[in-house]
Amino acid sequence: MATNEVPAPGRRVDRTRDIERYVFLCCVLIVVGGYSLTRPLQDFVEYWTSAHLFVSGKNPYSLGEMSRYERALGWAQPTPLMNPTPPWTLPLIAPLAFVKSYSMAWVLWVGTLTMMVFFSSRQLLDLYAKGRRVFRSESYWSEAAIGFTFVPVLYCLKFTQITPFVLLGIASFLHFQNRNRPILAGLSMTLAAVKPHLVYLLLASLVLSIRRKESRIVLFSLLLTVAALSAISAAVCPGVIHDYLEFSRSGYLKIWPSAIGALLRLSGSAESFRLQFLAPLIGGFWLLCYWEKLAKHWDWRERMPMLITVSVLTTAYGWIFDQVLLLVPIIALSAALSSADGKIARQPVIWYSVLNFALIFGTVLSRTIPFVLAPLALIFTLWRVSPTPGTERMAADAGYSV
Repeated sequence: MATNEVPAPGRRVDRTRDIERYVFLCCVLIVVGGYSLTRPLQDFVEYWTSAHLFVSGKNPYSLGEMSRYERALGWAQPTPLMNPTPPWTLPLIAPLAFVKSYSMAWVLWVGTLTMMVFFSSRQLLDLYAKGRRVFRSESYWSEAAIGFTFVPVLYCLKFTQITPFVLLGIASFLHFQNRNRPILAGLSMTLAAVKPHLVYLLLASLVLSIRRKESRIVLFSLLLTVAALSAISAAVCPGVIHDYLEFSRSGYLKIWPSAIGALLRLSGSAESFRLQFLAPLIGGFWLLCYWEKLAKHWDWRERMPMLITVSVLTTAYGWIFDQVLLLVPIIALSAALSSADGKIARQPVIWYSVLNFALIFGTVLSRTIPFVLAPLALIFTLWRVSPTPGTERMAADAGYSV
């Protein structure tokens, strides 16, 4: 005898949510695909062009060659967009040269960056929540969407910047360190070395901890991988290391004041270029004090939120989209402040929303001043909730239960 089974209310709600997510995803794909047909240039054109120059054996650090290729694609500015990442990053972007369609390459690149942010967020949630669900109302994978609630992440995807490689490197480094896999942790750090100036305090911390066997293995693995990638670059494009050094000594980097250096170089002149490196000196002094205080009980998972935040704040070069790395402290704090039933108190959510709106309006008014807002706010929060930022201690000091 047939019976009509009535779906449970909870099951109907789950199906409705799944349909809403699929519809939203389809809409996003349609918008992204349509936008790709306009052949967006900034900043993808620098990776596309340098990849083609590299694979063809030409100089990817030549302003003349980059300008010629970019103008053919529609770049109308007098100064070309250069890819200033080191030679060991070139093999990582080389696959772009084998995609004939510019629009298709753009879509694949944006998709890759998006997945990197997504999986990095998932790794960080697993690490800092220790297997506990931070948002109970979300599924395991949809929970990782927290990474896309931070405005600089959206800017990063808009400008198709390579910084998610660095985020994935940090998240994977922590993942393998937590599992006592130093060789894989070192391999992961190769991705973080795509923009070494953003994680210079992390790299310095590895050097300071060289007395530990696992740190020596991590460093050796990192250096060996960087050397291998550099050798591949030199084999494909002879002279590329010399070309990079020449480019570094050129005036190109001097005309782009950024991060705190832009605030110090108010005149914007090339003569003020040395002020660009004042902030990293301050960051280095802070690290020595931080290390002296905590070296005996150094734990990468606990120290990473503050380490990355200060590194981003005091970097010699950095733009608002580089602050995608601040997902490390944001997710650590979210895990710490999430209650047992998977909810975060209203006050932290309000302040997080205010910060995002401040970044949006700040970037409309200035390219440089908003850069300090997010790291300063996160440093204050990390310092206030815990002098030694571990997730349980942070939650306890803030008055929340974990």
